[in-house]
Amino acid sequence: MYPVLMWLLLLRLTYFDRRKRRNFSKQATEMLNEYFYSHLSNPYPSEEAKEELARKCGISVSQASTYGFMS
Repeated sequence: MYPVLMWLLLLRLTYFDRRKRRNFSKQATEMLNEYFYSHLSNPYPSEEAKEELARKCGISVSQASTYGFMS
């Protein structure tokens, strides 16, 4: 391929075709992060807290349990 075409292809693959993967909605992520930062001394919620977070965020308890810091 021509150098310019290779450069354009690389540019496209690097910047334009990237799509951010979201496991949770932006609102759910914000709520989960808010919980984490407000409970830094003990970021591991009880089962009841996980159920409440899951309900508020619209996710399953299993998802709330495996959200990075809560496993």
